[in-house]
Amino acid sequence: MELYKIEQRIRDLLDTMDEYIDDETGEVKDGFTELVDSLDIEIKYKIESIGVVIRELKGDTETLKSELDRLKQRKASMERRAAWLVDYVSNTMRALGIEKHTSPNGLFTVYLQKNPDRIEVAYPDNLPMKYQRVPPVEAMVQDLKRDMDSGQVPDSVIKKAGITTLVGIKKVRFK
Repeated sequence: MELYKIEQRIRDLLDTMDEYIDDETGEVKDGFTELVDSLDIEIKYKIESIGVVIRELKGDTETLKSELDRLKQRKASMERRAAWLVDYVSNTMRALGIEKHTSPNGLFTVYLQKNPDRIEVAYPDNLPMKYQRVPPVEAMVQDLKRDMDSGQVPDSVIKKAGITTLVGIKKVRFK
């Protein structure tokens, strides 16, 4: 028998291998080994043919890894460009005092949306236990902000914990 035909029979069988792989465990299911064993091919040709297929699969794996890396870099580049453009539109709209803009052809509407104010806590250890999450000590900022907004947090606690309010800026949104 010619080596090509032997390789092709093994290749055809290995092409069906995915059907015999358990999706959860990644293990080859029962029956596939028997199929490979049942090929009426002299063992030295079977081993050589499988070796060729292994080499091809490893080469394909390296090619896919390179392509994934290239695509990740391209994705990151596109994300940076989009972020820059969003910042540009946002800054331009703020500078010109434009709150909302609908494109002339009606494809999208751009508007500045005010984000809620948020707080930053420099020393969460100095907060009352009611506003701490442990371990490690973290400020429960949502509860703290709600109580600060309603006037329930004394100024002494705010000062001791180093709480600052960061005013929410308007962010551009595309619809």
